[in-house]
Amino acid sequence: MYTVREANAQDMLPVIDAYYSYYDEVKRNPELGLTLYNEKPDLNVEKKWYADLISSGRAVAVVGEADGRAVGLCTIEPRKENSVMSHIGVLGIAIMQKYRNMGMGRAMITTALELAREKFEIVVLSVYSNNLHAIHLYRSLGFTEYGLLPRAYKRGNKYFDEVLMYKALKA
Repeated sequence: MYTVREANAQDMLPVIDAYYSYYDEVKRNPELGLTLYNEKPDLNVEKKWYADLISSGRAVAVVGEADGRAVGLCTIEPRKENSVMSHIGVLGIAIMQKYRNMGMGRAMITTALELAREKFEIVVLSVYSNNLHAIHLYRSLGFTEYGLLPRAYKRGNKYFDEVLMYKALKA
């Protein structure tokens, strides 16, 4: 069982722990469709990023909670603040492996999109082209493909294409 709610300051360390777990997962499965830095970021860097995310008021941040802690994070952050693209939000989502395929991702995205309607007119995302499960989910939530960037991601000596998708929140 899980719940979905807006993220808060107390979720910082569980969210960072979840994020760090993706680095180990990618080592086991290099084809995993998560975009990560080449090296795990410093804890203080992550704490600052999370604190800024929660306190800025410009982004949407939703957690999936299970077993009494945050195990997934869905964000919609401004594409480019204070610009002609300020009306566009960029969606990102990640859930710890153990909690995937339970409906949590759909619930987190749905909640985040509802909250985003007050801040953004369009939401965009990118996804590895081999992540067919995620692409299907995004389509079912009303996202439309608008482009493909060949060889956008490189992990080791292997390349992955990037599928670009969008959803209009306001007509």
